[in-house]
Amino acid sequence: MRYIGVDLHTTQITVCYLTEKEEFTIAKYQLCEIERFVSGLSKTDEIAVEATGNTRWFVEQVASRASRVVLVNPRQFEVVKNSVKKTDRNDAINLALFLKADMLPEVRAKKKEADKVQSLVGTRTKLVRLKTYKQDTCLIGVKRAEVKENEPSVGKGIGKSPRRGMDASRADRAGHNNRADQVFESRHQEVGQSDCRRK
Repeated sequence: MRYIGVDLHTTQITVCYLTEKEEFTIAKYQLCEIERFVSGLSKTDEIAVEATGNTRWFVEQVASRASRVVLVNPRQFEVVKNSVKKTDRNDAINLALFLKADMLPEVRAKKKEADKVQSLVGTRTKLVRLKTYKQDTCLIGVKRAEVKENEPSVGKGIGKSPRRGMDASRADRAGHNNRADQVFESRHQEVGQSDCRRK
């Protein structure tokens, strides 16, 4: 009889085979090699695996080839896993050891219909979040474009404002000079007329 701990991922599994004498071996399989793993099982084997998104599929593959398949509550088992360095290898070993001691926090397998509903709800939630993210991103882009269109051009303002000031100053100086010339001419004429009277 063997106690088999399986650390299940989306692409592979890490497996610990624990014997009655507490001797263990570690193996890894890609999920595409699941048949090779299943073919090495015997009717006396017990398997422990954490309940995750693809656990139902895994259980369907191995249920007929093992004497018992235990679904482990990952939240309750997290306390045990955190007591040692977390690796796929250590997770598989802990599952096998606690399976042998019959100390695993077990959960009931969901019905197939309930599992499908949960999967659909999870997919819908992801799609809604994605849609909201896309809408927010587009809105931010539009707002930035509006702000950019409405704000004054810094480069153009720097180039033109001083020029307008310079032109105004020049016009003011020219007007002042013209008035000064007129006053000078007027005074000059008065002086000339005064001289003529004296003569």
